[in-house]
Amino acid sequence: MKKCLFAFLILFFSGMTLLFAQDKTPSKAREFGLTFSNLDNFGILYKTGNDKTLLRLSLLALNLNTYHDYGRDIDSIDHKYTGMGAGFRIGFEKRILLVKNLNLILGSEIGISYSSNRQEDDNYKITQWNLSPGADFIFGVAYQPGEHFIISAEVTPGLAYLFGKSNVTRNHVTNEVTTNNLIFGLSNNNAAITIAYRFSK
Repeated sequence: MKKCLFAFLILFFSGMTLLFAQDKTPSKAREFGLTFSNLDNFGILYKTGNDKTLLRLSLLALNLNTYHDYGRDIDSIDHKYTGMGAGFRIGFEKRILLVKNLNLILGSEIGISYSSNRQEDDNYKITQWNLSPGADFIFGVAYQPGEHFIISAEVTPGLAYLFGKSNVTRNHVTNEVTTNNLIFGLSNNNAAITIAYRFSK
């Protein structure tokens, strides 16, 4: 399964690279923006290229959170939670003019994400981590109201491999569970809004 996924990712990205490499126009612009998905995830997106083809670099879902409930009202049990996550993606996009200031976005990207969390109360403790490489297709629209600002909306259906481990401890007994999942489809996390500033030469 792992070898099949790896081979798919290599072929997928190589094919898309060859497709977009056909555009020989020199670089004309750079874009830097913030992207938001599912209302609670955000990322930093950098693009460079020209009016038709751009290289995309994304640092996604960068987060760190922690909380501690002291003697919750529902059960008088202390509850602690810490979690973190980050992801990186690289890819290409092609823009096709639909009407003035509005472009269709088509592209692809590959990337990897990592997340971990720890939950603990008086009765149990759970530690978990997940690693997920994958490839996405990119479909969206970009609206440019002025010379510099661009607002885009994208959906990115794709294929990902999820590998992770979790340890659950109850009554001083620890059980380890390994997760191996192949995921294909579209979810809330695959839809994003990006607000970017364009630096033109």
